[in-house]
Amino acid sequence: MKKIIAIFSVMLLLSATVKIAFLNMNAERPNIQEFEMGTEVFYEDNYYEDSSEIRNGYSITVLSAKIIKTDDFLQEHQIKELNIPKDIDDPFIQYVPEYVFDVEVKVKNINNNNENSGIDLYNTILAADDFKLQVDDKIWSALYPQLNSIKKFKLVENSEAIIHFPYAISYGDAELQHSVTSDMLYKTDFQLVLSKYPVDMRVNIHSDS
Repeated sequence: MKKIIAIFSVMLLLSATVKIAFLNMNAERPNIQEFEMGTEVFYEDNYYEDSSEIRNGYSITVLSAKIIKTDDFLQEHQIKELNIPKDIDDPFIQYVPEYVFDVEVKVKNINNNNENSGIDLYNTILAADDFKLQVDDKIWSALYPQLNSIKKFKLVENSEAIIHFPYAISYGDAELQHSVTSDMLYKTDFQLVLSKYPVDMRVNIHSDS
């Protein structure tokens, strides 16, 4: 009896394993499309996590990319100082990255019928094989104070804008985990991730510096 139960258990386990493998093999995988800088990429019906993010009517063109010291970046954009509370002794709040990976883009909205759509920088990451960069909150807020620290923006229909995405190494990666260094910015191949589904769209980023 015990032998029969053991055989039955093994058969169930094998059946479940085969079923999981079959589901994984047949799971929908995104179609990856890579673009080069200077190419106008239309978002169309593609999104990152949820179909409510659809940005049909929007396009983005990466104009340039460079690695620059944060102080030089702030001076270049006539930013006197970052809005950091000096009376809060918190290393996370006081942290300022040493370098900015400045990605300059042209965003266009040619025909947007969805009032809720726009570019969300939370998911618009600069991705490498082993880590990712996100737009730095403090620098973004100082660069575009009219957005009230919100990392999402919309354009009116039939308009375009030149925008800088100030990517930087996060406090966690630099100070806590020590997993990403400034030298890695120069030695790593990055891609600007625009969407994940149904098409995974990425722009290959080549730094001028």
